[in-house]
Amino acid sequence: MAVIWASLNIDGKPVETANLFFQTFRKTDGDWRLIRSYIEAGVPRNNMKR
Repeated sequence: MAVIWASLNIDGKPVETANLFFQTFRKTDGDWRLIRSYIEAGVPRNNMKR
């Protein structure tokens, strides 16, 4: 599983929300395959720092 969060800076100031990305992979026949992808948009940045 890969978990990534990203937020933007506009005019040098961070926006109040972030996007959270979850991707789940499974190894099948020697190759990694993406089996699930989920994006949560608008997560408050304060929640990401905990």
